[in-house]
Amino acid sequence: MQNPTPSWHGIERTSIPWYPTVNPDQCIGCELCFVTCGKSVYAMGEIDHKRKALVNDPYACVVGCTTCANICPTHAIGFPDPIIVLNAEREHKIFSQVHKEADARREKITQRNTAIQTTPNVVREKLEIAGEVEKLNLSSLRALVAESGCDLIDISITIPSILEHTQGAPGIAKMTLIGAPDQIGSVSEALNTLIYEHGLTLSKHDKG
Repeated sequence: MQNPTPSWHGIERTSIPWYPTVNPDQCIGCELCFVTCGKSVYAMGEIDHKRKALVNDPYACVVGCTTCANICPTHAIGFPDPIIVLNAEREHKIFSQVHKEADARREKITQRNTAIQTTPNVVREKLEIAGEVEKLNLSSLRALVAESGCDLIDISITIPSILEHTQGAPGIAKMTLIGAPDQIGSVSEALNTLIYEHGLTLSKHDKG
């Protein structure tokens, strides 16, 4: 069975040429884009025996996202003119579809919050993580809680500034792990392992 064609608010994704390009002469192989992108757009490879970032899955890129370009220390990543996105919005009149998606998201949030509030046995663990927190990309966090019955909510990532972070100032990630008492322990241990494997520091861990 073939996977469904990726789309963006009802528009076939491949009809919108929005994806990054990497200038190999400027890329220093720092891997920041590779670990930050939650959609696995990038792979790392070699060009002239030097490690470089490669665009591996361009249409997995979120339309309008430029995070990787914003944090690239050598400005090696470029994107098309944003007018491409604005034109697609107007041409395809996407906002009726956007409103439907927004309604579905609100309903899902309401159901989740209701479940949390009405389930007496839900355990919450609040975590604060310091270091190169962009290494905790969404793909790794999704994989951590997949089919576990637990969830990570209220996720935020802050850094002092791009320049200071590049020079070693730590970023801070905050999140809350929720789950049933008989499920949350193993997920909490796996999350702790993931944090330490990425060279990060668990600066706060409140259980209860």
